[in-house]
Amino acid sequence: MQKLQKTKKFKDKEIRFINLVIRLWKKISTKRKIQFFLILILMILSAIAEVISIGTVIPFLSLLTNSQNFLENNQLRYFISFFGFDASSNLVLLVTLVFISSALISGFIRILNLWATYQYSCLIGCDLSSKVFKRTLYQDYEDQISNNSSDLIAKITSEMNLVVATLNRSLVFLTSLITLFFVSITLLFIRVDLALFISFLLFLTYRIIVLNANNRLLKYSKKISRNLSLQVRNLQESFGAIRDVIMTNNQQFYVNNYGRNEYELRRAQANASFLETFPRLLIDPIFIMIIALSSTVFSEFFNLTSDNLIPIMGGLVLGAQRLLPSLQLTYSCWAKIKSISYSVRNVLELLELPFDQNKCLSSCENRLIFKKNIVFKNVSFKYKKSNDLIIKNISLNINKGEKVGIIGATGSGKSTLLDLLIGLLKPTSGEILVDDQNINMDSKVKYNQKWKNSISHVSQSIFLSDKSISQNIGFGLKRDEIDFNELIRVSKIANIEKFINKLPAKYETIIGEKGINLSGGQIQRIGIARALYDKSNILVFDEATSSLDNLTEKSVIKALNSLNRETTLIMVAHRLSTLIDCDKVFEIKNGEIINIYGKDDIFKKLQINNS
Repeated sequence: MQKLQKTKKFKDKEIRFINLVIRLWKKISTKRKIQFFLILILMILSAIAEVISIGTVIPFLSLLTNSQNFLENNQLRYFISFFGFDASSNLVLLVTLVFISSALISGFIRILNLWATYQYSCLIGCDLSSKVFKRTLYQDYEDQISNNSSDLIAKITSEMNLVVATLNRSLVFLTSLITLFFVSITLLFIRVDLALFISFLLFLTYRIIVLNANNRLLKYSKKISRNLSLQVRNLQESFGAIRDVIMTNNQQFYVNNYGRNEYELRRAQANASFLETFPRLLIDPIFIMIIALSSTVFSEFFNLTSDNLIPIMGGLVLGAQRLLPSLQLTYSCWAKIKSISYSVRNVLELLELPFDQNKCLSSCENRLIFKKNIVFKNVSFKYKKSNDLIIKNISLNINKGEKVGIIGATGSGKSTLLDLLIGLLKPTSGEILVDDQNINMDSKVKYNQKWKNSISHVSQSIFLSDKSISQNIGFGLKRDEIDFNELIRVSKIANIEKFINKLPAKYETIIGEKGINLSGGQIQRIGIARALYDKSNILVFDEATSSLDNLTEKSVIKALNSLNRETTLIMVAHRLSTLIDCDKVFEIKNGEIINIYGKDDIFKKLQINNS
């Protein structure tokens, strides 16, 4: 399993443009690849249109400067005599119209190509962004909790936007290369020696610029990627702990951190943008110098008259006018891609995460039919980055329909034991059997997912979205998919129905981000109602009643214990009184089961504790 935050030194080849493009290409769907080749045809047509517009300028200028030479041209004489043209204004008008038409058609095709390029990069960006989010979300729980959420959010949002920009730049880059090729070939037909001389000087100038900019752009790319992640982290920490921030008056600390990261980010982006664009300003005076030098040299040493030189230079200047933007665009695209190459690499790491299609099973339609029991056989567990065992050689048995409690001090391993039981974590050693099937075997991935789908789990920290109470109980469902009769039934069991009915909007009350408008006990009861709404026959509560007062807790526990005998209830609690109606209770200390209490034992121990 690849690590999202694995730290290692990356060789230059890992962030080379061609390497990144090849890796991205492998992640594009077949449909998008076919569309790419259609775009490629449009790019070639755009380049050919450029060539035609350049080719028509020479006869146009020749006719204007010396119409007699134009009429005596051997290549054009047959065409002129066939259509009955002479050197009159009719011929000038025709050539002018041809020149204007070619320029307009060329412009239209270029606009169409630009529109198609942006639309295509938009579609690919949407595909890749959804794929990145899906692959990240479907990773194993242990890998999820070992990664920094700020880094993931930055990669999926800000850095993904940069990847979409890279895709667009790559397409523009390809268009520019194709245009460069065709225009360069056209210039060679106009005058080989003059075209080679001008092209050599232009390409040499850009080559020098590239050699000087390469390492700087990589450095700026690294800074941009790092500071995007730090920005998100700073925002999450400051808003996530807003109560503590206000109480300790630490606002300025986070403001300073944000300002420092913002400055580093903007400065790196500004420097990268400068390196992208400054050659255009540099190349303009250089190009004028090259044209002036070329005109002087070829008129003096190659004995070209003005009648011959003006059409040739006009064609070359128009060709260079097309060549220069393409050359600058090619460099600019390369520089932009280079400046965000670290972000592209980060997103590619997420795209290349392993993905098992079996994890996409529908939770309702693919549940495991629990028939007999859950058995732990000598189960031990430690996290991959740790050498210390959290769960040590535990063996236990839970039968279908039993009400089972787990008790122990904070840090004893209770929650980790539950995570192993519900399939979120895999044992380091030992086996977990459900109806005699090992849920963690590689060949049982689908079985493991069905087991997870069969469980309703209420954790210590219940997440509530900024939506209505009904949508938080019917979590993951659209409003029109929620069964309101079932909603009322589970709300009564969770002892939250009376509170809801006192609200002006009742079940449609918006509860605020993370349930900010509710108390801790109300949040827990909504979490319990959510678990019951799922209609699972296995309920797992991890200290799900810890925020309830004694009276409310007794009422909720009584309602849970009255559920049918087909329902298996597993509860973690600090207070033994919470577990008094359980069939058995496992007591955990330092990752080991030190006692197993039956119903009578629980009652006796509770009496001893109260005496």
